[in-house]
Amino acid sequence: VFEKYNIYPDICPEQDFGTDGLFKALAGEIKKSDKIIRLCSDNSKVELTEMLKKIAPDSEGLIFYRNTPIAYDSLPDFDAVLFTSPSTVRAFPESALEGKKICVIGRPTEKALVEYNVIKGTEASIADMLLALAADTINNILSSRRCSLHPDRYNI
Repeated sequence: VFEKYNIYPDICPEQDFGTDGLFKALAGEIKKSDKIIRLCSDNSKVELTEMLKKIAPDSEGLIFYRNTPIAYDSLPDFDAVLFTSPSTVRAFPESALEGKKICVIGRPTEKALVEYNVIKGTEASIADMLLALAADTINNILSSRRCSLHPDRYNI
């Protein structure tokens, strides 16, 4: 959407796309005199905004959008669900998770599903989430044949 309007980020982490990675990427670029507006949802934690204020005290968080759950009459048939934020977890019907593979993008999303065995990539990205799901699927196939793929060896 942003590319359509020629809007591109000035700063983007190379890896670790969660709060820590974003803050590390920003930390060397922010000056005390900067005023940063962090656009976030009504469910967003204030952690990043507070971290920014330590470097640039005039920074603030601004609620840019509100999360509103949508009630569906039915869901399509699926084998796996990919959650990209804790709010996606809260909005999804818990009863639909039984027997499904559950993938999460990062620590905050994983914490929202503590009672489930989740699949998580090494980085907080969609690509790593999909690689982790693929590795899990392959491991399940191989385990039925008494062998396995070692995720650490393949950086998955």
